[in-house]
Amino acid sequence: HEGNMVTPDETRLYSENFKTYVNPELIRFRMQDLSNVWSEKYLNDDYTGLRVHDRTTGSDTYRGTEQNNSAYMMLNFTPANRFVEITGGMRYEYNRQKIAAAIPAHKQSDASLDIPILIDNPAHSWLPSVGMSLRPIEQIVFRASAGKTVNRTEFREVAPFSELDFANNTQLSGNPDLISASIDNYDIRLEYYPKKSSGDVLSIGVFYKDILNPVERVNTTNRVESNFPSISYDNARSATVKG
Repeated sequence: HEGNMVTPDETRLYSENFKTYVNPELIRFRMQDLSNVWSEKYLNDDYTGLRVHDRTTGSDTYRGTEQNNSAYMMLNFTPANRFVEITGGMRYEYNRQKIAAAIPAHKQSDASLDIPILIDNPAHSWLPSVGMSLRPIEQIVFRASAGKTVNRTEFREVAPFSELDFANNTQLSGNPDLISASIDNYDIRLEYYPKKSSGDVLSIGVFYKDILNPVERVNTTNRVESNFPSISYDNARSATVKG
């Protein structure tokens, strides 16, 4: 509604094809009147008060499925009377993520309708791992391990629809071009058991993770056209985590 709140007679609802008088007493109300707003007085049929518009479109939702099939093989060796223990394995995973959605027309410069999109991400992953422990004496154990894992994309990160995050006042959008991250993990740890029967342990260790294509939140705000800050997801080239 547009109008002049000083001169009610000049208050109008401006549309492309008609003009309708708008009652300023109905389109402006105080906080204590909120309980009465959802009524025929304010929401009337002659358009002199408030109006409710359903702006739901096909791009406001998505459907997703995920299939995961996996197999694992492990071998364990304990030579030298358990002085050395070696455990190795290989995990194979087939993961297929499918999302049916639509890209809003306003994001396509040459389109007037929402554009359907089917995202199909099948992935085959071979994930080896190996671990070794040395026990020079009964109270001390030295452990080392290495393995490969994956960090898969979530439906919300990939689905191209946008939603308003009211808590943070931001527009959140997915990225259909996102891919899962792969991680190389390394871990070294020294453990000391003061008393075998007590269950007490003192441990110190370090770890290192080398991540390829990590998923990051990125600011995609158009400072000219955006009403809210816009957040989406993208793959960085690489990242490391250590501690």
